[in-house]
Amino acid sequence: MATLKQIAELAGVSHATVSNVLNGQSKTVRAAAAKRAELIRRIANDLNYRPDQSARSLRRGRTGMVAVLGTKLWKPDVYNMELFEAMSLVAGKLEDKGFSLSAEMQATEGKSLYRMPRWKVDAAVVVAAYREDELAAVEEAGVPYVSFNGEVGAHGSAVQFDDVHGMNLAVDALADRGHRRIAYVSDVIDNGHRSVRIRRETYLDAMRRRGLTPLPGYQPQYFDAERFTEDFRVFREAQRPTAVVTYNPACAMLVYQAAMALNFRLPDDLSVITFNDSLIGTAALSPRLSAVARPPAAAAEAVTELLLERLGDEPVEPRRIQLQPQLVLRDSVAPSHPSTTD
Repeated sequence: MATLKQIAELAGVSHATVSNVLNGQSKTVRAAAAKRAELIRRIANDLNYRPDQSARSLRRGRTGMVAVLGTKLWKPDVYNMELFEAMSLVAGKLEDKGFSLSAEMQATEGKSLYRMPRWKVDAAVVVAAYREDELAAVEEAGVPYVSFNGEVGAHGSAVQFDDVHGMNLAVDALADRGHRRIAYVSDVIDNGHRSVRIRRETYLDAMRRRGLTPLPGYQPQYFDAERFTEDFRVFREAQRPTAVVTYNPACAMLVYQAAMALNFRLPDDLSVITFNDSLIGTAALSPRLSAVARPPAAAAEAVTELLLERLGDEPVEPRRIQLQPQLVLRDSVAPSHPSTTD
């Protein structure tokens, strides 16, 4: 690996001059200084020089560690792969800047997933905080933090997804294909996460905006496929939806299982769109599940941007970035069958 000493020898300048140029601290007002800085940068590029970020962090009194709170990075959730993929991308982006993600690796039974680690960190990423009180530990610690897909406190920046836009995308896509009886099915009554309320309220607003009557909906409180199938039979017979938007892929899987048991044809008898894209929907379910997807690359870019902004040398005010989800239509959506329309 190339060193500052090697670059200095090739450029015929001091070690300190090379350090100042590559750290952006040199003054290049004079033509000779500008020419010298250009030479140093060209040599560094030719040698594929990469600065020792860990040493730089130590000089600034930093550890180079960024805590991850609220999720287990080593245990991905197959129903929520978007967030796991986004955090994996964040890890790579931060590594390029001299920081490493750090997650609590011990058992968390009886303990909060949002507690600060026992070691010193420079910042934190808080994943899917349902309530502001879950941010108490990181707020009290006083470290810069970014809340990802959840609530945010007074001292944190945030990356959130626009569930209003997402639900409108789903309802409009179904309505544009002739569906008038569109149901919203959620397996979450109210766990406190902002998405629970926003998606339900936006479904009601979106239906009315299209001149459609919202259906009462159905909220299973369990993952027992057999019980859900019997309940879904009554739900379908009473409300006769031709399309369903589900809160998440786990709920969509229950709808698929119930449809199969009751001999409903998907998507001819029932079109399905879920929030959150996943391997369950693309690899395990047939027809392939349509989804209101949260792009991991855009999420990772936003999280990294806000973290580095807070970790910079200049103090900045916390801010929020709201990302627009994208509708990915696959085989689970079809035009409403003439025999089932109003």
